[in-house]
Amino acid sequence: MPGVACRLLDIAPVGEEDLVDELGAEPDEVVVALRAGRRWVPRELPWQPRPDGTSLRRGGVYLITGGLGGLGVAVAKGLAGTGLRPRLVLAGRSGLPSDEDGTAAAIAEMEALGAQVRVHACDIADARALARMLDITTAHFGPVNGVLHLAGVPGGGMLAVRDRADVQRVCRPKVQGVLALAEAFAGRAPLDFLVSFSSRSALAGMVGNGDYAAANAFLDAYAASRWGRGGERVLSIGWPAWRTVGMAKALVGPSGDEPPAGTRDHLTTLAPDRCWALDEHRVDGRPVLPGTGQLDLVIRAFREVFDLRPDGTVVFEDVTLGQPLAVRREQEVRVRFVEDGDRRRFTVASRAAGSDEPWQDHTSGFVSAPAGAAGSGRTVAVDEVRAALDQQEIPNVVMSSTRMFNLGPRWDSMTGVWAAGSAKLVSLSLPEPFRPDLAVHPLHPALLDLATSIMRDPDQDGLHLPFMYRRFTVHAPLPGVMHSRIHRREGTDRTIVGDIDLIGPDGTVIGEIEGFTMRRADRHSFATRTPATAPEAPPARVAPVPGTGRGLAPEQGVRLLLDLLSARTPAHVLVRPFENDTPVPLARVDAGAAEVASPAQVLAAAAKPSAAPVVPAPVAAVPAPDGESVENRLRELWAEVLGVASFDAGGDFFDLGGDSMSAVQLMGRIRDVFKIEFGIGAVFDHPTVDALARPGARRPCSLKWTVIWCRWTAGGHCGGGTPCAAPACRWSSSTRSPSTGPTTSRRRGRRPPRRCGPRWRTTRSWPR
Repeated sequence: MPGVACRLLDIAPVGEEDLVDELGAEPDEVVVALRAGRRWVPRELPWQPRPDGTSLRRGGVYLITGGLGGLGVAVAKGLAGTGLRPRLVLAGRSGLPSDEDGTAAAIAEMEALGAQVRVHACDIADARALARMLDITTAHFGPVNGVLHLAGVPGGGMLAVRDRADVQRVCRPKVQGVLALAEAFAGRAPLDFLVSFSSRSALAGMVGNGDYAAANAFLDAYAASRWGRGGERVLSIGWPAWRTVGMAKALVGPSGDEPPAGTRDHLTTLAPDRCWALDEHRVDGRPVLPGTGQLDLVIRAFREVFDLRPDGTVVFEDVTLGQPLAVRREQEVRVRFVEDGDRRRFTVASRAAGSDEPWQDHTSGFVSAPAGAAGSGRTVAVDEVRAALDQQEIPNVVMSSTRMFNLGPRWDSMTGVWAAGSAKLVSLSLPEPFRPDLAVHPLHPALLDLATSIMRDPDQDGLHLPFMYRRFTVHAPLPGVMHSRIHRREGTDRTIVGDIDLIGPDGTVIGEIEGFTMRRADRHSFATRTPATAPEAPPARVAPVPGTGRGLAPEQGVRLLLDLLSARTPAHVLVRPFENDTPVPLARVDAGAAEVASPAQVLAAAAKPSAAPVVPAPVAAVPAPDGESVENRLRELWAEVLGVASFDAGGDFFDLGGDSMSAVQLMGRIRDVFKIEFGIGAVFDHPTVDALARPGARRPCSLKWTVIWCRWTAGGHCGGGTPCAAPACRWSSSTRSPSTGPTTSRRRGRRPPRRCGPRWRTTRSWPR
């Protein structure tokens, strides 16, 4: 609910005054327990496993749920590498993938190490199906001695835009799964152990993945409730992000990797009480920095880091707004710039201030400062544009805020709206008390948000959220009084697309936005991965680089698991995040910390070398051999991103379980594999493998070409100083073929100058 902050007070019989004091105090802790005059809060304390034997039997039978995912295969290979000749049961929702090369090879390696392996298709949350699988296992191998519960599905986004079925799909494999395991083994031989793979997010939370955090919290609570009962050994391990496998890695994204050479970072800290763009922009009562606020942050960081003029032209390209940047109390935000030719690839990421948790990506794209660019040189006769349109009622976005979105007074800046057909004009005037903002914010988040989001027609379009800017040229800071002229293009059933001119009070164009895209806000709008109905992805096939990057390397994780299995442990153990193969140390613990620790044991374990031989983790998909078709290569990338073994090449990316974030991931993989520039919008324009791989009528060249486009603009000339007669003079240069290497050029129209000057707009795209 808007304006409501939630806390958990765990109280035994307590004095009224103590309770009143706690309720009236500044809410510095989310979870507090009051006991006998003492106030307990959770703290993470160091703990080191001390092996006192082994819980693994020679020839023991071990069930691994989620055993066909990359993490499950890594764990299974680790058990096989102990030399104890275990008998392993790998259970997955769909059994062995049809594209089984990677999985079959991994199983063959386990068997070569002395293990016996059986694969079963089983929904672990289905108690009857689980019981049947256990009966079959017992008939072949004998009774199961231990269970490693890895089954799970990544969370899918902010709870405000998810329905009950979405949350249930995320919770089912973990919550119903562990309960089904308990029921299925109730009448069977006692287990040596039941180990659940939980996550640190269960305690720290994870923005945009509340359902995933809740499912893991249940695993922790279940282990605590069963600990010490009748000799049972139930353990829940709160893992950090793994480097190349596992759902934590999938949720966190690639920003934890070692930065490439030439990387420049800009760090800042945001909090609602110090940042109006957070305080006045709330989703379901929670402060969320709008995408326009992130762009404003990027342009300020870009100019500061590279010492650029505050009034110089800046160009954004292929900007994609991903996970929302929500802030609870205080959030550290990093803008990372990586060299990419004559521009910089940027990523906005965040994490809780003062924490050592992995960075979570929010927005990415490219930014550059063209040399010699000075203004657009264009003006718009605003009065003439207004006269050709019909006046509309001004929407009161502040007073009409819904339960989901609540906006502050800076968003009360619309002074007029005119529209007709696909054209719209909006006049904006920032209230006088807020004009000092303009000295700090070149892209005022509230003004830019109003100037762009008004493209949506609330009476016809339903809820759509900003998703992408294909190109945004900023010629000057936004003034307090301005206009937005919108030309809406033909979109799709999922998107609204348009071009926008930002116009100053004198008619000068101060900003040009091409391909501004709003994405329909359905239940998958903020999703990060595939739904629960998709089968486990085949094991990853790219070997990690030892000693570099953030995240727990699979071989380290397996060593730690073996140490925990051979030691006496509490019911719940946390594993520290890892950097460069080393656990991140805890902050200094005050002398009195032990007295304020939570009654529940919240511990931290660090991996140490082990004598047990562990097989290196499996590896992630690499490009197919030269000569393979583009379509086959694209199919492999789609399977990798969607986590599906097979699909129809004519199947729609989004119908197959794709979403905005996985579309971003797909575009990144295509860039990496084909070494080409590929805009995120292509997956919306061509949402099937067939459409993406086949030369289309709307694309000037086959998918095998990299294209550089130069478009003539008003007052421009073609080569040799000759005025361009064609209304859309274009020229393209094909520079590389992914399968055959360098190629000859293709040209359209007249050839432009050697370098596109100020009046030539250069765009790199593939395909168009």
